[in-house]
Amino acid sequence: MTPFELKLENDLSVERQRFANKWLFPWHQMNVEGKTFTVEDFRGGNISYGGIRFGDQQQAIFWQAIERYLKAKAHETFGQWDSETKAYPADTRLRSLEGTAFCIRRFMAAVVKNAVDTDQALRGRGYPKTDVPAHSQAAHGRAIAEVEGLKAAHQTLLPTQAPVLSQTAIKRLWARMFDAVNLRPGIFGFNIDLKKLFGWEK
Repeated sequence: MTPFELKLENDLSVERQRFANKWLFPWHQMNVEGKTFTVEDFRGGNISYGGIRFGDQQQAIFWQAIERYLKAKAHETFGQWDSETKAYPADTRLRSLEGTAFCIRRFMAAVVKNAVDTDQALRGRGYPKTDVPAHSQAAHGRAIAEVEGLKAAHQTLLPTQAPVLSQTAIKRLWARMFDAVNLRPGIFGFNIDLKKLFGWEK
């Protein structure tokens, strides 16, 4: 892992806990008589409920907001990667890109797991449900697709690397070079058969 991923893992761990405390936990107040709560909707507004049940409409709004949050976090993370790894060598930067995608996918899985627990508790009203809501799977899938799209987009901007020759290919190249060198005396002491060197012989 590069220094960027090490820092990212720590930052995402802190963010996961912050999201659970500041965004998921307030939803539990829907099950408390006379309580209201307000949380961000991640599109410039707020979600506010009180005195009602966690029904189908509320569940859809809950997961739509989580999906927006996860996608925004993916864009933010890849933006940080782009600015903070510019000095890395090309091959190291490519590995860092893969590592960054892995970190954000793992973060998303943890957030969705916490959100599923909250969803089940809210629907159960003291007797938590055990099914995995379809909304969670759809939101998680679309967030992961966003990560893969961002990774691919950033990867296309990295310089392409020359292909690495295998040991067998290197041995064949040396054999061709030695075969092309004619050690019989010539004007320069030896001759090189260009047809053999470049494989032009039939």
